[in-house]
Amino acid sequence: MKSWLVFNHIELVGKIRIRGTEETPTLVDEQVPSQGDLNRILNAALLREKVSIILIATMGGRLEVLGNYDGSDGLRVRDVPEMVVDNAAKTVAFERVPTMISVRAPLSKAKHQYFSFLCEEGCCYLREYLEERMREGEKLAPDSPIILRCQHWQMEKYRKNPFISTRKISDVIRDPMRRAGCKARPYVLRNYFDNRLLVAEAEHQILRDFRVFFMGHKGDIEHRYTLNRSRLPTDLIEKMRDCYRRSQKYLMTVTPITTDEDVSTKIRRQMLLTVGYQQEEIEKLNLAEMSDEQVQDLLRRKLVAVMMNNGQRQKVVPSEEVEKSVLEGWEWIGNLSDGRAVLRLPA
Repeated sequence: MKSWLVFNHIELVGKIRIRGTEETPTLVDEQVPSQGDLNRILNAALLREKVSIILIATMGGRLEVLGNYDGSDGLRVRDVPEMVVDNAAKTVAFERVPTMISVRAPLSKAKHQYFSFLCEEGCCYLREYLEERMREGEKLAPDSPIILRCQHWQMEKYRKNPFISTRKISDVIRDPMRRAGCKARPYVLRNYFDNRLLVAEAEHQILRDFRVFFMGHKGDIEHRYTLNRSRLPTDLIEKMRDCYRRSQKYLMTVTPITTDEDVSTKIRRQMLLTVGYQQEEIEKLNLAEMSDEQVQDLLRRKLVAVMMNNGQRQKVVPSEEVEKSVLEGWEWIGNLSDGRAVLRLPA
């Protein structure tokens, strides 16, 4: 109504106040799905439905990112820049996982371009969906829609306009939700993304600014000069990817594949716990980015501190224990007349 009045140059005298305009009574009892709920929804979904669900639930975009209001545009193959499509071999591969999803300004509610990431589970569903379409005879091009308006075997009917509308994408997601017993709106999957990353934030796996950015919000004035620039530095993008990678376990319904870097970090964590570091101390360290020398220095300092707390800086041991003590970090000073040795802690 306000837009219509402004368009027709009609100005009202005074303000019209309506009580309760900010209230949402139909959403009061809406329950955000858990990871188990999302798993049941995915199990009840067909392949196109699975891709639609996982894109909203694990990249955090709005429904109109997949298809705009009138179905004239939507997420395209070129909006997944790290995806490699081979029409001849009918295969899809990803150069990086989690893979980047670029949201163009026309698909953004705030009318700015941003990006998010798609988790391992989402990449699997997307690869299966696109490869199935290619096996059915579709030739994927950079401008091809990620989510088709129809099932791929009906493509000939909608070849002139293959993009799905926001209303239709809502129906595609709602059907498996109802089959799984979920009565919430399809938009609740975006709330799922926000809530699960809030848990990751509480576990120090991701920054709040990154979470806000992935959801397409412009944020505060600081965002204007950092994350909301048209071109972010490569090192910042990779840091955001790393945070998302560590957080995807809170989003996915399957266990992420463990990387070599994850194994190395777990080993370092266990070593630090063994020598006496507390869990709270380790959480403050960025073990994944520390060099081997830095970790060794942490271990050495803790071992020396433990030895100092358990006794004096010097000790007397039988001669047969000298070799063992030296290997543990003690320094030999000399022997006593009775054959025992004097050792001391290194400075």
